[in-house]
Amino acid sequence: MAFAVPNRLGRRAGWIIAAVFVALIAGLAISGAADLHRAAASLVAAKDWTGAHLLVAATAYVALYVAFSALSLPGVWTMSVAGGAVFGSWLGVPLVSLSSTLGATVAMLLARYVLRDAVEARFPDFVARINRGVERDGARYLFAARLTPLVPFCAVNLGVGLTRMSVRAFAAVTLVGSLPLVVLYVLAGQQFASIHAPQDILSVRIVVALVAIAAAPFVAKRLGRWRESRAG
Repeated sequence: MAFAVPNRLGRRAGWIIAAVFVALIAGLAISGAADLHRAAASLVAAKDWTGAHLLVAATAYVALYVAFSALSLPGVWTMSVAGGAVFGSWLGVPLVSLSSTLGATVAMLLARYVLRDAVEARFPDFVARINRGVERDGARYLFAARLTPLVPFCAVNLGVGLTRMSVRAFAAVTLVGSLPLVVLYVLAGQQFASIHAPQDILSVRIVVALVAIAAAPFVAKRLGRWRESRAG
């Protein structure tokens, strides 16, 4: 005889599973590659669960990524790699792009309306440099900063928050300017989708993916210089 599960219990179980999934991805983001074998085992479990709960997994991932980016926590770039590993390229690119843009925009708004005095006091020279760049070149300055990661992603969010750039312009430029790095990180992370057992972490494809992750900022920097030379 079968027993029906009450809806309340079913919803509670769904949220518990979602919380476990969020904790799993958060652990990957914080620990990075410190323990590759343990990360591989966690990734296998995450992929299996995501396949059966795609909507909940995607929602939880976006919420976690936005929180990491908005609070300028370490491991944001690892979240991009995890997005490619867990969701693949077709879903991973839009999820990571949306999440990073939303998180950056929230961080910018926090700097503008909540943390202005603290940011100005902590990074006076950096804030002054960002102000001069935005006043001189406007959105083009932000676009170059996104395409050429000479300064950390989170630092740009805070610095631009203290300028007069509109929220709409900031979000649009961040979405477009960050796309090359997003694609590079997601494609590198997608190679982790070939993991079916912890020992697979040592495969050639995974090593190549790790090299691609390490090279991504330098590739973006060269692209930025190429764009500047073309514009000149």
